[in-house]
Amino acid sequence: MPVWPSPGVFQVIPRKIPTIAAICEIADSIFGSFNKRKRITERQIEDFLRRLKELAISVEERGLWSNVDLEAPARRWNLSSHDAAHVDLALRTGMPLATIDHDLKKAAAAEGIEVVS
Repeated sequence: MPVWPSPGVFQVIPRKIPTIAAICEIADSIFGSFNKRKRITERQIEDFLRRLKELAISVEERGLWSNVDLEAPARRWNLSSHDAAHVDLALRTGMPLATIDHDLKKAAAAEGIEVVS
C-alpha cells in the first residue's frame, strides 16, 4: 500500500488557511479515501492526523462579507469562491500556494504567486 500522504506533504502544507472550511476538506478527503475508495488504512489516518496536529497552522478569521467579496476574483480566475479564498490569502500574505490543482496553479501564475506542488 502506498504511503499516504506522501512524505513531502508536510513540508508544503501552508501555515495559514483562509477558513475553517479547509479543515472540513481534510476530513472529507480522509473520509473519501478510507470509506469510499479504500486507499488508506485507519493506522495511516491516525498517523496523518497526529502529524497534522503538530503543525503550527492558524485559521484566518475574516468576516462573512470578505468571503462574499471574492465573487468577482473567483469569476476572473474561473475558480470556486473557496479556491479563490486560497489565492486571495496567498496574495495578501505573500505566502506560496501549495496545490496540485490545475486551475489554482493557473490563477496563482496569473497573479505571480509562487506555487508549491
